[in-house]
Amino acid sequence: MQAEAGLQIALLGRLRVHGASGQSLLPNARKTQGLLAILSLSIGRPVRRSRVAGLLWDRVTDEQARNSLRQAVAELVDVLAPSGHAAIEAGREDILLRASCCRTDLSAIEAAMQGEAEEWPRPAGALLEEMDGISASFDHWLAQERSRIENRLRDGFEARIERLCRTDASAERRIAAAKDLLAFDPTHERAWRLIIAELGRLGDMGQALREYARCEQTLRRLLDAEPSAETQALRQRLKRAGAVPPVPAQPPPASGTTAPVPEEPSERQASIAVLPFTVAPEGAEASFLASGLAEGIIQMLSGIGDLIVISRGSTLAYAGRVADPRVVGRELRVRYALQGHVSAIGGKLRVYAELSETATGRVVRAHRHDATPAEVFALQDEVSAAIVAAIAPSVKAHDLAKARRKPPNSLNAYDLLLSGLDLLYQLDRAPFEQAGEMLRRAIALDPGFAAPYSHLATWHNFRTAQGWTPAAATDREGAAQLSAQALQLDHNDAVALAIQGQVLSFTRRDYIGARQFLDRAIMVGPSCPMAWVLSSATHGWTGDGATAVEHAERALRISPFDPFAFFIEHMISQGHYVAGDHEAAVEWGRRAVARNARLTSNLRTLAAALVATGRKEAARAVAARVMQIEPGFRLGHFASRTPFEPGIRAIHVARLREAGLPE
Repeated sequence: MQAEAGLQIALLGRLRVHGASGQSLLPNARKTQGLLAILSLSIGRPVRRSRVAGLLWDRVTDEQARNSLRQAVAELVDVLAPSGHAAIEAGREDILLRASCCRTDLSAIEAAMQGEAEEWPRPAGALLEEMDGISASFDHWLAQERSRIENRLRDGFEARIERLCRTDASAERRIAAAKDLLAFDPTHERAWRLIIAELGRLGDMGQALREYARCEQTLRRLLDAEPSAETQALRQRLKRAGAVPPVPAQPPPASGTTAPVPEEPSERQASIAVLPFTVAPEGAEASFLASGLAEGIIQMLSGIGDLIVISRGSTLAYAGRVADPRVVGRELRVRYALQGHVSAIGGKLRVYAELSETATGRVVRAHRHDATPAEVFALQDEVSAAIVAAIAPSVKAHDLAKARRKPPNSLNAYDLLLSGLDLLYQLDRAPFEQAGEMLRRAIALDPGFAAPYSHLATWHNFRTAQGWTPAAATDREGAAQLSAQALQLDHNDAVALAIQGQVLSFTRRDYIGARQFLDRAIMVGPSCPMAWVLSSATHGWTGDGATAVEHAERALRISPFDPFAFFIEHMISQGHYVAGDHEAAVEWGRRAVARNARLTSNLRTLAAALVATGRKEAARAVAARVMQIEPGFRLGHFASRTPFEPGIRAIHVARLREAGLPE
């Protein structure tokens, strides 16, 4: 970064802030750091206070959020004061980080993109690493920003290469530009091909083929994929032209030894090893907490239902030391390793957990939890739950990111499942149809894999609930057949059991049978959020609002950062609505809308709750949104398909009529 601005803010990698003399000006409070991050990504542009408050304090009332934001703004102004610049402009409705006295590493890269500089700054890492976990809404915003910035930077690096290729730039400059792109995205095959081709034109066939071998290794390690046909064809042309033997992908074993060939981790599901936590020697409390953490986390992760977890006995060999995740991956044949440390600091016990990808050793997610020694006997379950809630979603998110970078013809069934679920949860019509196709492809590719059957059944249920089905009876029957097939393949899978219960309840109104499957899902998968939230749905439809709220809140505690959290919040809203607490129903319904505004069942519940609280104008606005998403919605048809029991259904339909939904 250049030095003319008073404040230098690094957004790529870990958040860092320095004054002109180099002193660190990073706030201590995590929410204040989050405030600075939000303002820095909109540098020079005002950000609405309501927007910031909603991102950082999404679990409190609006008034509490506004008060907390005022305190955070005051803290940020004080922390940045030593820079000698009034960097923050705080108005009544907006907050602004002045561009005149601040500069970010991101803006430095973007400035290079606009110019003709031969050398560009290289990104230090992903956007705002280690900033996850501030709040569910902030995490959702951060994921979107990371995707946006990643795409923007990739486009910039690609445009630079194209510009160099259109001109008479030297091969060395083109190769350097391609290597800059690979430093940002090591799986970018076009950059690899450019390097290989330019080396071939320079006559360095040996180095060109070595670069191909590196490309092959990288794609296998990071994406479980082979180079594309185009890249392989380039290699064959070089071999014919240069007659240089290809370099082996791995160095040969030493004389007299046999190179081990580890079995690949399962491609059907993510796999993880939880290693014994290390402990500093300060006291018995820390040792006690550490001894139970790994066991508690293993138990909770095993109950999620879509993750292969290595048994505790298999990980005891790593006790008392920090292990190399890559070694753990080779020895236990897992994709991820979780390890941590417990220490006593300032009268508190601090637990630090770190999730690593075993193929590269790269840290995917880190989590810290503080507690007092007096709480140690009650803390093991709480800390285990907090770590699982923070870490578990990162496994799927990381695997999904890898799947997105693969060529379409290299996707395996697990990749297709993750990609399909990502599109399904958007609840946008065109991507939703693509999701169904991906799940069907996953089944065709691996007919023995239970998960795609279960989630395709869910797809049919959502298709009906959203009003997008051309034939409701066909979708209902498809959901029933698919959920039954999933259970035939894996009769103890918590997700499959829960979805079978949902199908019985939603499509057949068999509430007794549904509860049997849902109760069993909770029993075999006590940490499976899908089991708890689908149980909540059935309890709500049958009038047990208190249990519906309890079960949905349990799901949200287990997985607060789940992409499916909008549906969990909808179920909390529905539970309150059925229980007669309409104000709470409105509050939770609006939270769900903030995460996903396209879930029509939530919009209907919100509209009905608004009518129940006397806010008919607001209810009509929500009902208008329902009609935008589902233009063919009619109350008569809805009354025939809603899973609410008759007494609830009659009141619900009457309120929707008051909200303005057509007959």
